[in-house]
Amino acid sequence: MKKFCESKVSNEIGDCNSFANWIIYVSFKEVYRFGLRIEKEKRNDSFSQTLAVRQLTGSLTSAEGLRFAIVVARFNEIITKPLLEGALDTFKKYSVKEEDVDVVWVPGCFEIGLVAERLGKSRKYQAILCIGAVIRGDTSHYDAVANSAASGVLSAGLNSG
Repeated sequence: MKKFCESKVSNEIGDCNSFANWIIYVSFKEVYRFGLRIEKEKRNDSFSQTLAVRQLTGSLTSAEGLRFAIVVARFNEIITKPLLEGALDTFKKYSVKEEDVDVVWVPGCFEIGLVAERLGKSRKYQAILCIGAVIRGDTSHYDAVANSAASGVLSAGLNSG
């Protein structure tokens, strides 16, 4: 480590005693090798530790035989439709078959909890995903709808097991 601390690059970085500074040194070394100049960048230890961790994606469990439901609000569809598409893509990424996912559209966020509870009580699904969007406006309508939707989803989870 002392060798790194005596170099021009590490003097710009500062103390070379921590793992974070060693990683910054390596990145500066590569930049200087190509003749580029960048500003000093301070990194905290938790960030540098995540750089050293290999990240694997995939499913550790099999989704075979599991059924899922997605309850989606039509109101603010410009927001809820892309969220639904992302959810379906994620299910697909984890090898959930299309026929194992049921999508139920409801008029608005207020109805999400009611439908989610009924689906949960049917015991047909292992998980129910609720998607809705309430946009804050100038009135107190947002607070009433958002609170009702949140408590409806909570109640559905508690009442349907």
